[in-house]
Amino acid sequence: MMFMRNFSTRILPLVCISAMAAFSCKVEEAPETVQGNIDVQLPPPEGDASEIDTRLFEVIDMDYPGLEKVKASYVQEDYYAAAAYLLDYYRNRTSVQNPLIDMVATTASDSDVNIADQATAEGGYRFYIRNYEEGTNPANGLPLYWSFADGNGGIDWDFVPDGLTERQFMIQKHRHQWMEPQAKVYRVTRDEKYVEAWIDVYSSWLERYPCPQPPGSLAGHELQDMWTDLQATSRVTSQINILQYCVQSENFTPAWLSTFLVAFSDCVECIRANYYHTEASNHRLFEVQAVLYAGLMMPEFANAQEWTEEAAADIARQIEIQFTEDGMQSEMDPSYHISVLEMFREMYTVAEANGRLDIFPAGYMDRLHAPARFVMDIIYPDYSIDNFNDTRSASWTRKVLLRNLGHYADMFPDDTELEWMATEGVSGTVPEDLTTVYPDAGWCMMRSGWNEEDMMLVLKNNDKFKNTTSSSGWWHCQPDNGTVGLYRNGRRFLPDAGSYSYGGGESDEDARDEFRATSAHNTVTRNGETIEDSNVRGKIEMAVSGAPGGELLCGSGSITCEGADVCDAVVSVNDSYSDMSHRRSVFFVDRKYFVVVDEVYGEGGGFPAILSWHLCSPEDGSTDPEDAVSHDSYEDGTYGVHTLFSNGNNMIFKTFCENAEDCGTETGVSAYSDSIGETVERPFYRVSMQKPAGETVRFATVVLPYGDPSSFGDSEISLRFLQDSRVEVSVDGDTCILGYTL
Repeated sequence: MMFMRNFSTRILPLVCISAMAAFSCKVEEAPETVQGNIDVQLPPPEGDASEIDTRLFEVIDMDYPGLEKVKASYVQEDYYAAAAYLLDYYRNRTSVQNPLIDMVATTASDSDVNIADQATAEGGYRFYIRNYEEGTNPANGLPLYWSFADGNGGIDWDFVPDGLTERQFMIQKHRHQWMEPQAKVYRVTRDEKYVEAWIDVYSSWLERYPCPQPPGSLAGHELQDMWTDLQATSRVTSQINILQYCVQSENFTPAWLSTFLVAFSDCVECIRANYYHTEASNHRLFEVQAVLYAGLMMPEFANAQEWTEEAAADIARQIEIQFTEDGMQSEMDPSYHISVLEMFREMYTVAEANGRLDIFPAGYMDRLHAPARFVMDIIYPDYSIDNFNDTRSASWTRKVLLRNLGHYADMFPDDTELEWMATEGVSGTVPEDLTTVYPDAGWCMMRSGWNEEDMMLVLKNNDKFKNTTSSSGWWHCQPDNGTVGLYRNGRRFLPDAGSYSYGGGESDEDARDEFRATSAHNTVTRNGETIEDSNVRGKIEMAVSGAPGGELLCGSGSITCEGADVCDAVVSVNDSYSDMSHRRSVFFVDRKYFVVVDEVYGEGGGFPAILSWHLCSPEDGSTDPEDAVSHDSYEDGTYGVHTLFSNGNNMIFKTFCENAEDCGTETGVSAYSDSIGETVERPFYRVSMQKPAGETVRFATVVLPYGDPSSFGDSEISLRFLQDSRVEVSVDGDTCILGYTL
């Protein structure tokens, strides 16, 4: 039983036969295009055999059903005819299914057309490399990519823009991210210039970076970046689709087929010989996926069965080691979590379409249910996501997240809560849980409801050493344990700093360090110092949902919540420094406001413990981040801010220091990044207390929503520190006592 709705209508032959000329193809939101004729005359079996790469007949299994004419011509040493018959086979093949693309109703967006046009000689060999643009084309408002033209009609593959030192630019060009959009545009328009451009550019690349023969270990080799890791996997997976889009082209000759298929085989073999060193990483799973797709959707290759069997064995391991026990992807990054989950789903889909579900272990789909629920739980009610760890929220639009949620609803049709999320409440049932916790992964989400106007807080307290033997833990997991994100009614009030850079040059490394620094997050530091990787070992000690003393979600102990009708709470701890630990407790009182209590303890002393709150920026075009908040100085030991948004969606932050006479404050401007290379300035405030050796100091922050800025003075907030980790909070005359017992 296929789990995808209307799945049978989307399964198509990997290469549609020439007779299917009446396709309903269109350019989506793009200028009107000319539709061409897809009936291509097969070149006669006589031709120049010198243009054929005869390694083709080593990598192809000529005993594969349907290749009888290929083998017969090869035996007669008529290599051109053999390649021509193989091309004919691929043009008419119906035995293999590719459910990942739609050949009947192919569409190409304005973005696809823009990418395709620039990646031609006439377009200046401007290649789309994700996250890197030269600017904006004033003629159409679309991105203008960097030109690799060498000035003599060729391509300068060594080109690097002045001042750009990020390693990602240097290696992502080898993923050929512009080629599949170009192939889609060809499929829609039938304009041969796109296939000609693809062959031109790919031929240039293969000439510049020939695969070492025979394909083997490339550790330390000068071509390692070109033929291994995500570069190789991206090419293998996209080239399967490119073949399908372009094989009917008159420019797709027997000679080009031989070049293309030999390079494809080399790429798969390079992946196999150079698997990523950390098994549970997203890199390794991308490699497994590429090898599996090659085996299932290119079964004519001599090693195809070996590829499939090897990938299947690895998938059985990967489905267990990629996720923590409670379902979070091991690297603790929500963006990679979503990507890895999608890879597992797509691999199942491809195998299902080709009748090979036998390669998956029992319980495969069940293992993906908790990861799917994690996505539902961590996204904000407006279908957005924060920048936790190396997630870049700009990439995860409402449309993208809804598409993924739709996949999950198809995967688990009995989960009506996933259905509700995937359909934006049109069908299914509203999720019941308002507090969800993933203790093994180190996440807790607390919300007032599931509608866009509701309030939601996310606590992050990861152990970056889960599922890895690396001495430095997972690279994407930032040292910011205890940090929180806060959402209400479409606004992120505490946007996570994000990842401005992946590093490369010295300035790039400095930028990465700035945004991943502990002090750039909403948590506590020892004198602003960044937590060492070895100390990012967060723990969720306890979480409770419901009435005071309500349901214990994880851990052991109890919550004190006297005076409140409902109290959700979470207690987390991290031994952040060798001589200082940080315990953060978050109480959601009557699901109306939050109280965040920070305890700083340990043998160390003589340094300031510093609590940071980084708020959102103004949204009215103001260039001054401070326009977003008003700073509020109270009596000694108390400081805060309140936001100043005119739409009535505002928040009060009021922080109390236990040792009032020793409480210092600092205000300023920091930055966050929703996308690589882009920054937004935001105001922050910090409060600090000197920590005596061996003693505990406490902060407590009340976070209360309010309406129009003119009504700010209507809210009364006070707090008193009690013994035994308790505090007494009064908000607008209502008093409650909050605490915990472990």
